[in-house]
Amino acid sequence: MTEYTSAIDLAARLIIKKGREVYFRHMLSEPKSGEPSGPDDEPWEKGHAGHHDQKLKMVFLDYEQKEIDGTNIKSGDKQVLMFAKGVKYIPNTSDKLVELPKHGGKSWNIIDVESLQPGEEVVMHTLQVRR
Repeated sequence: MTEYTSAIDLAARLIIKKGREVYFRHMLSEPKSGEPSGPDDEPWEKGHAGHHDQKLKMVFLDYEQKEIDGTNIKSGDKQVLMFAKGVKYIPNTSDKLVELPKHGGKSWNIIDVESLQPGEEVVMHTLQVRR
């Protein structure tokens, strides 16, 4: 147990309670046999790299109007809280978030990632996403 265990547990409980399920789509650099794939995966296409989907709960927040500058943060961007424990891949800007069909099924591009790591363990990731 670390000194941050209670903070990590609190973050997990809140994200699980208040979050909604989305797919975290990690883009793979090379296709790997045996990796799960999505319904739109077409491995016969030239240059196909593939992806790995993991269903996770995340909290979507609007940016405050004063934070929207039109360049770094645009109108419509969302701030997403993603609990790090159990996530198979560290999110990066080539990855996406894909809503479940019941939430519209739309895709969000990850624009920026900030990780909260008060000690040796990453607690959560804050993502800036855009459609």
